[in-house]
Amino acid sequence: MIPLSQLMPRASVFRVRLSWVDLAILLAISLWSSNYIVSKAATDSVPPLAWNALRFSAAAVGFYILLRIAKVRLGIPRLLWWPLILSSLVSHAVYQPLFINGLHLTSASNTVLIISIGPIWIIVFNAIRGQERITRGAVLGLFVALAGVIIVIIGRFAGQQETGGVGITGDLLLVGCTIAWAGGVLLTRKPLQAGEPIVATFWMTVCGAASQLVIGTPALLGMDWRVITPGILSAMFYSGVLCIAVGGVLFNFGVAQIGTSRAAVFMYAQPFVTALLAVLFLNEQFTPLLIGGGVLIFIGVNLARRT
Repeated sequence: MIPLSQLMPRASVFRVRLSWVDLAILLAISLWSSNYIVSKAATDSVPPLAWNALRFSAAAVGFYILLRIAKVRLGIPRLLWWPLILSSLVSHAVYQPLFINGLHLTSASNTVLIISIGPIWIIVFNAIRGQERITRGAVLGLFVALAGVIIVIIGRFAGQQETGGVGITGDLLLVGCTIAWAGGVLLTRKPLQAGEPIVATFWMTVCGAASQLVIGTPALLGMDWRVITPGILSAMFYSGVLCIAVGGVLFNFGVAQIGTSRAAVFMYAQPFVTALLAVLFLNEQFTPLLIGGGVLIFIGVNLARRT
């Protein structure tokens, strides 16, 4: 008779080994997941572009104070300035307006599910650049994930979600947002690997704050400043300093250590964390179509990454 001990799987099979890099990226993803909830609530009171300008300004100031306390030298080689500025333009001047307006016009759940297809665009861009070969599985994964996105968008007509054209506009903005996100991640890798990740991230945040102030100036000038309550100030600190500055440092550190493709896989965690927080704090409801679309997105992205 075969001993029972030989029939049972070894404990090491179930052991999950997480490095400090893994934990840093997971913490960044957790911060970003909660940022959906905070920013969604804040843009109900503050105009979206004004909110972006305020939270990025808070991020840049908070980041600078932290680095000064830590006595970190902020100089970077001149050769990195143009790659850094270019990556910041895509990551902030293009991505952020699409993201914050899309989030404002749709639900937090839809937002995070649609943004989950971002890693697929990284595969597509790497294939175009000749750095990855697109397999049949990757193509299948792309179509499965996009089918999931379509179902998520259609799902707003099948329950308690918003049914107007405004919500659809938000969803479509977020599809464009995923493409900008992938381009920004790829452009970010060179500045991060050539120098200190934390210094490069700081200057990217400064460039982001500058671009958001320019874009958000009309909204700031026309805003009723009485909406800036202590609660909004707290949200600004959380979203700016913790989510943008600290979260950006942690994620970019991971990109520099393990590469864009592996770091992007951790984005899988965002839909689950954000969906749970949306139920708890925003009273969002999930229809079967929304859940089914989310499952298809997960399967599609997983297929694309494993083939």
